[in-house]
Amino acid sequence: MRNILFALSAVALGLTAPGLARAVPSFALQTGQPCATCHVGGFGPQLTAFGRSFKLGGYTQQGGEGWQAAMPVSVMLLGSYSNNDKGQGAPASEHYVANGNFAMDQVSVFLAGRVSEHVGGFVQGTFSGIRSSFKLDNTDLRVTTPLTVGDTELRVGLDLNNGPTVSDPYHSSYAWGYPFVVSALAPAPAAQPLLAGGLIGNSYGATIYGYYDRSLFVEAGLYNTAGPSLLSGTGNAYGPGSTATPSPYARAAYEWNWNEQSAYVGALFLQSNLNPSNGAFHAADRAGRNSYTDFAVDGGWQYLGDGTNTLSGLWIYNHEEQALDAAFASGAS
Repeated sequence: MRNILFALSAVALGLTAPGLARAVPSFALQTGQPCATCHVGGFGPQLTAFGRSFKLGGYTQQGGEGWQAAMPVSVMLLGSYSNNDKGQGAPASEHYVANGNFAMDQVSVFLAGRVSEHVGGFVQGTFSGIRSSFKLDNTDLRVTTPLTVGDTELRVGLDLNNGPTVSDPYHSSYAWGYPFVVSALAPAPAAQPLLAGGLIGNSYGATIYGYYDRSLFVEAGLYNTAGPSLLSGTGNAYGPGSTATPSPYARAAYEWNWNEQSAYVGALFLQSNLNPSNGAFHAADRAGRNSYTDFAVDGGWQYLGDGTNTLSGLWIYNHEEQALDAAFASGAS
C-alpha cells in the first residue's frame, strides 16, 4: 500500500499576522523571532535548542513589539489527497469514496502564549473534517522559574498536560514524533505500545521537571484517565481503558549544543494498570486488569547552520511488557 499525502493547505494562519505562515504564529509574535528560530524547518513540530528552552521556560519569553505580541490565537488548516494502489473495497469514511479522496483533515485553533513571568501555556482544539467532530487536542500548561546553582541555571517547573510525552521537549517522543502528518482516510497499522498514544488526549497529568545548564533534563509525574463526562465534553474516548491506579511517568535526557549543531540521548518510562474499556466512555475491571510497562530510549541530531539548509535525524526504541490479565493472557512485545 502506497499512500500519497499532499499538504494542500498545511498552513498556520496567525489571525493578526497572515504573513507568518508556519509553526504557532502567536509564539513568533510574542518573541519577535521567526518560526525557524524554534522549529527545525520553520513549521515544526521538531524543536531547536532555542525552542526547547522556550517550551521549558513556560512559553513566557518576550521580545515582540506592538499589541500583536500579546495576541495568543492562531489557526491551522490541514488538507490532504490520499490514493492507494488498490482501492479499499468500501468508502474510506462517510461522505468519501473508496479511493482518491480530497479532504480537509483538520482545522485547529491554538490558544498559546505567556500569562505572566512564570506562567504560560499551549492549548489546541481540533475540528476533524473527516468525522465532523471537535476534540481537545494537545494541551500543555506550565508554571516555572529559574534558580541558580553555583554559577549555573537550573530551570524548575510544574506542568499540567493531557497525556504522557505531550510535555516532552525532545520531539522524537510520541505526542510530537514522526510521522508528523498522516492521512485520516488511508489505512495504516493500528498496533502500538501504550506510551505511543493510548493515554494521550484521554488522560490528565501533572509532572515536575528540572533543566540544568540547558543540558540535563529530568521529569516525573502521574497520569489518570478522565471520567466519562469529561471525555465526552472534550471529544475523546477511553481507548485501551481507564487507569485503575495513577500511572507513573518519567523522562530523562542529556543534550549537547555546538557549532550550529545539537544532539541528545534520553530514556522514557510509563507504567499503567488499566481497566479495559467496553465502550467509548465505559470501562470495567470485572474480568481483571491489564498492565503495561514501557521502557524507551531515544536520541536525535540536528544541523541547523544559518537556517538556509537544515538536517535532522530522530530515533526511538520502545520495549513494552504486558500482563493482559483481563484477556486471560500475558506476554511481552
